[in-house]
Amino acid sequence: MNLDKKNLIRVFGETLIFMALLMIPSLIIAIKNNNETMIRGFLYPITSYLFAGGCIRRFFPKQHKRRYNIRHVYMLLFLIIATSCISGAVPYYIGISDASFINSIFESTAGLTTTSATVFYEPSMDQSLILWKALEHWVGGLGIIVFIISIIPLLGFGDQQIATAESHGTFLNKIAPRLSQIIRYIVITYLGLTLIALIYFAVGNIPLFDAFILALSTSSTAGILLHTEGISYYGSFYIEFGVSVLSVLSGLSFVLYIHLLKKNYSEIKKNIELRAFILIIAVSTVIIGLLLYKDGHANLWQSMEDSFFQVSSFATTSGFAISNYTLWNSPSIFILISLMIIGGCSASTTGSFKVMRLLIIWKLISRGFTKRIHPRVVKNVKVGDSIISAPMVSSVTTFAFMYFATILISTIILSLQNLDIESTFSAAIGVISNSGISFGSIGMDGNYAVFHPFLQVFLSFLMVVGRLGFMTVGIVFLPTFWNPHKVTSVKF
Repeated sequence: MNLDKKNLIRVFGETLIFMALLMIPSLIIAIKNNNETMIRGFLYPITSYLFAGGCIRRFFPKQHKRRYNIRHVYMLLFLIIATSCISGAVPYYIGISDASFINSIFESTAGLTTTSATVFYEPSMDQSLILWKALEHWVGGLGIIVFIISIIPLLGFGDQQIATAESHGTFLNKIAPRLSQIIRYIVITYLGLTLIALIYFAVGNIPLFDAFILALSTSSTAGILLHTEGISYYGSFYIEFGVSVLSVLSGLSFVLYIHLLKKNYSEIKKNIELRAFILIIAVSTVIIGLLLYKDGHANLWQSMEDSFFQVSSFATTSGFAISNYTLWNSPSIFILISLMIIGGCSASTTGSFKVMRLLIIWKLISRGFTKRIHPRVVKNVKVGDSIISAPMVSSVTTFAFMYFATILISTIILSLQNLDIESTFSAAIGVISNSGISFGSIGMDGNYAVFHPFLQVFLSFLMVVGRLGFMTVGIVFLPTFWNPHKVTSVKF
């Protein structure tokens, strides 16, 4: 197989250096708190990663003007995410006394895939570890793959394909001619959202550390359970409303923000995905709010407030919780699960199926009914004014099949734990959608410690699959990937 091994080794070293630099703020917090265990937990990996990465950079110099085939790109993606998840696990392993390395890998993977899941119960973790997970969330929200590729411009082709890897190819328009421009816009937007969130929470009369963690969490749509009571700990409508709205803003397509920066306001007005996403949140909030009010949950205003918070959390896969939603009525729970499956907009920090794919599938079904009545009619699949190409429709259809098949197969595998079906099914959806919070024995804490270590490894794999897509991750495990000259025919 034609792979540039020297290039892969260099990328491995660059990833180690990046992870070491990312750990420095957490080391500073550990030193400030005079926590010797956590000082070792961050100092050891930082020094070893910098040394190893520096040696690799010295002996494997950067190659200029080199073009790589598509297999090499897939291998780069897989190498970066695997290296990041494993190297990011070391602080958990050293810093938490009863942690196994599998537990630590799960926690690190949850961080980098922006999944609000844990096996350590986050409120009991040291401040430096909480900050470390929040930073993992933040980098994962931006896209660890895209972020590192922006630092190391190794690829000489496929700019648009790589730029749309995070949104699984659902960009409808070419918003910029080069990858570097797209990444520049995304970074500016992401930093802007994080800064707005930090300023908002900083004036909300809560500790500065909490404000910083909430800012990182809302911008990456990956909540961290800072306190046992969740967001309700603050007892502040200001904080609750801010978490909801800022999560929704981060759940919008970053393409819209790029249009905003370029003053293409007409593109924002006619964006069908934006309207559909807002409509889904609004309708779900009203329905669940009325159901809660009918059940005597609280007065109408409080019911609507709790409904909006939890709807925005599930719809953006951010994983925040304000009350024990697992005790809500069955219709409300079913709506929340549906929102978790759908997720937010394409090209956003959210995980799951995405609203754009739902619209394309809906239009495809609608066209199917039309052709039943008028067999000879020629009707394109359109979302708004944009005609969806046949390859894109095929890609979305394939993704939909793989997505729901993965949920089904994963539920069967997780059932080996012999937990109740509510816990098993919602756990599969929780990790694949990168939401993390779930129902049953997992609950609003998003604590997956109930699963066997083998299943925790499987759940970690599912989180990566949910973040990058089954095709992107699974292709590395195909025999034809490693032996491209051998093509196996399939007979029916």
